[in-house]
Amino acid sequence: MKKTARKLLASVLSLSLMATSLPVISNTTAFAVESKFLVNMIGKVDDYYSLWLYCNDETGTAFTFSGREVPCEVWSLFMESDTFEKDYGICYSENLFKQYSFPDAEITKWQTVGTNEYTYQVINYGPIIWMDEAGEAHTFTCIKDVEDYVMQNYDVNLLNIDEIPEEELPWVVLAKRKAEQTPTEPTPTEPTPTVPKKERLTRLRDVTYSEDGRTYGLYLYDNTETGTLFTFYGYDMPSPFISWLDDSTGVFDVGAKFSFGARTKENFDFPNADIVMRGGEAGSGNEYYDIINYGDIVYKDEAGESHTFTCIKDVEDYLIQSNLVTLVDGGTTTTTEPSNILIGDITMDGKVDLMDAIYLSKICLNVISETDTQKIAGDCDANGVVDDFDVTLLMEFCIGLQKKLPVTD
Repeated sequence: MKKTARKLLASVLSLSLMATSLPVISNTTAFAVESKFLVNMIGKVDDYYSLWLYCNDETGTAFTFSGREVPCEVWSLFMESDTFEKDYGICYSENLFKQYSFPDAEITKWQTVGTNEYTYQVINYGPIIWMDEAGEAHTFTCIKDVEDYVMQNYDVNLLNIDEIPEEELPWVVLAKRKAEQTPTEPTPTEPTPTVPKKERLTRLRDVTYSEDGRTYGLYLYDNTETGTLFTFYGYDMPSPFISWLDDSTGVFDVGAKFSFGARTKENFDFPNADIVMRGGEAGSGNEYYDIINYGDIVYKDEAGESHTFTCIKDVEDYLIQSNLVTLVDGGTTTTTEPSNILIGDITMDGKVDLMDAIYLSKICLNVISETDTQKIAGDCDANGVVDDFDVTLLMEFCIGLQKKLPVTD
């Protein structure tokens, strides 16, 4: 089969698989898109609930509301003002995701490494449906629909947005916080080119942990900015640390967002943050929280000792000093690659099947980003480049038209 014909086949089969496949499960952390803040915490109702100010200059709506009164599943839509815009991406925890329905959206399910917890990446193209406690469905097609529903069904204090001082508007408050805590840098005379983010975490292989029989990963961490290189096992590492190592971009930035369950939150403290209980019953141990952080992160280890992190280097140093990782001497993941990578195994599950073809097609369509290991596993013709021709070869291998990978003839 000529390469041009194969490329056409790759495009057709890729689109077909993309349309019919289930969401791909991955250990990659989800992404977040910054949007205009419409909500700001202005006080406390009690130990668990806050008083919030909502302002939207586009709709001319402003009111205050209690977190105890308005369900978090509803008012959390205010936190992301671009929720209803085409192609807007947002990530939901598993508990919150179950409260919604997205009739027209691309949904990807991400697994938190070393746990049974999942996060859902939603790229929305239409309305959002919320089911209330009485089982009644409410369809929101824009942020104005959410405003109207809250004002009609809950006790809010309506305000005249024109009478609210500019310095109290949510987006102004956030901008001020960033300005106060972010070092001032000189404006460059020429635009700085965008540098693609380098993957810092590579899953080398799967490992079955003898104590619980579950499968975890052996990972290689390579941070060229700090010069740190080490390996670690997923079962040794608290899941928040794995997420931070995988993509430290924004972790310690002003306004960084986290979602923690009660059990995870017990081990962390955020001295300067807005913390909202978003679901569950207070004191039950099943509640979960939204955290918007503006400073240091404090971790309490199993011995009860506190460790303060102000940057990703602090996290690296703690992991090294606590013997949770194994240091590697010299080189980077780009110069020394693991020799046991199975060509075609894009999902790193130890086998090659159609799910790998689906995953590789999404990489080639720039729907998801590839890791260094996946670049090697996806090079099905061994030419050093991963493209739709590799997708075709991988599909042919899965249906028996190719006998081995890579195909070099």
